Amino acid sequence: MHTTFTTQLLQDAGIKTAQHELILGSIAPDLSILGVIPEKDAHERSIEFLDYLSHNEPSLVPFGIGFVLHGEMPRCLDHYTHTAKGYIDQKKADVLELVRKHKIDFKGINENMLSHCLTEFACDALADKNIPAQLHKAFKAAHLQKIAFHMGTFFNGDKDRILKILNFFKHFNFNKLRTMHGIAHTLQDFMIYQKFANKGILNTYKYLWIRVNPFKTHKVVKLLRDVHGVVKQDCFDFLDKTQNTIYKNVVKKSLEPYL
Repeated sequence: MHTTFTTQLLQDAGIKTAQHELILGSIAPDLSILGVIPEKDAHERSIEFLDYLSHNEPSLVPFGIGFVLHGEMPRCLDHYTHTAKGYIDQKKADVLELVRKHKIDFKGINENMLSHCLTEFACDALADKNIPAQLHKAFKAAHLQKIAFHMGTFFNGDKDRILKILNFFKHFNFNKLRTMHGIAHTLQDFMIYQKFANKGILNTYKYLWIRVNPFKTHKVVKLLRDVHGVVKQDCFDFLDKTQNTIYKNVVKKSLEPYL
């Protein structure tokens, strides 16, 4: 959904920039969830990062713009979705009620993280049908080594791991995120990868039980369908209102020098 939001915002504003780098920047802050750069910095120091890129790698300024529009400071999409009383918080009670209804055990996953992930993954299924192809082209066309180097340098992250993750997504089938079964498997993988990123231990048996167990996957698919039904009622209205706010408060004020 970040890609849809970012490209639509700039398109509606009549602003043209390098699309491949912009698209990758719109999702790059969430690499922090996998432990390769600090999550707080990735979502709150984006203007500093953009300014750094403008001086050290101008070809990646569009990447930096996408990075800014993703985050929490300045107040961009994640501010309006992640903070207290934001979109995800508004959906939390309904989503957790659905988890209880479907009787799925997400042992070891914090309730806030669980409702957050379910809401975001369900919203991703609403993305424009062309987004998977755009993401695939962006990962193929962009200079991933430059991106990994500058993310690692500025955020004091692991450059090699960042590059490995970027190369993994270069071959990822983003069309999976347009079906409930594909989203269910991606959600399960995400939660497993996050455990590893946060030094969690998961033996092979438990991994197979979570990831390959068809009965559990079927239950997750049914849960996601219900969560999808909750978010599709007002997700696009929320995005439209948020887009207008960010254009006035961030694009016009903070990003103009870089456009």
